[in-house]
Amino acid sequence: MSRLPRSSFFLRLKQGSALVAVIWALVFFAVLSVGITRVVSSQAMLLQRVEGWVLGEAAMRSACWQIRKEIQIRKEPYFSWADLMRDRDIELGVSHVRYHFIDEESRLDINMASQEQLAQIPGIGPDLAEKITASPLRPFFAKESLLWIDGFDTAAFEQSKDFVTVYSGGRVNINTAPVVVLQALGFEASLAADIDRIRKGPDGVAGTDDDKFFKDSVSVDAMMGSGLSMTDQEKAFMIGLFNAGDLGVDSDNFTVKASVDVLGKKVMDYDIVLNANKVVRWQEY
Repeated sequence: MSRLPRSSFFLRLKQGSALVAVIWALVFFAVLSVGITRVVSSQAMLLQRVEGWVLGEAAMRSACWQIRKEIQIRKEPYFSWADLMRDRDIELGVSHVRYHFIDEESRLDINMASQEQLAQIPGIGPDLAEKITASPLRPFFAKESLLWIDGFDTAAFEQSKDFVTVYSGGRVNINTAPVVVLQALGFEASLAADIDRIRKGPDGVAGTDDDKFFKDSVSVDAMMGSGLSMTDQEKAFMIGLFNAGDLGVDSDNFTVKASVDVLGKKVMDYDIVLNANKVVRWQEY
């Protein structure tokens, strides 16, 4: 068997090495190309996301201006439950905002309420009510601040959060306050239940078009024929709350729960507390 000359052997070895080097170079550039593509793709996706956030926030800020105008020019000084819970839509170019209201004045203000009133709220009770009214943190800037109080854990907060606020200025809206809050104000359980029943209208369901509402303290008395029964003592108590400014029939402060889409894609949810004059709190998530 003949052997290749040494020169031919090394020539073929060099050619093979060159081929391997070329292959490895091709592999390297292919991997590099994929890496660059992925980086570019990631940057493009990030840019789109940031752009979506920017457009979404701009849309929400514009929507807030329109919502405040809606509060200013409403035909009546009150919202029924149906009005509050109804989804509203605002189209702003490529952005779409859907929102509904939560009445902050349907809740008990933890900065203004008495210890006895706070004790009636689920999750609070007498001991925590005493700690709240004695807390050096009061007045609280947010109801979440209650979690700083010793013994007020997340379970207590979850039970109480839908019944308390820091944005009402101490006034409770009789048209929207839940039975729990009416009882905390001092209404007898039977009277609070009657008020709630009449507000729900003939179908007995809150948030529907047949909901009823009280226009003033006199109209509460006038609705006795609809099934609302009050003793003279209860009537005097209720009128006293109206006269003191602790009870009303309308609201000025609302939480707007909103969702913003840009080009059909959801970019952000918002909880914004506002009134006709300004945005009080801005939270996005």
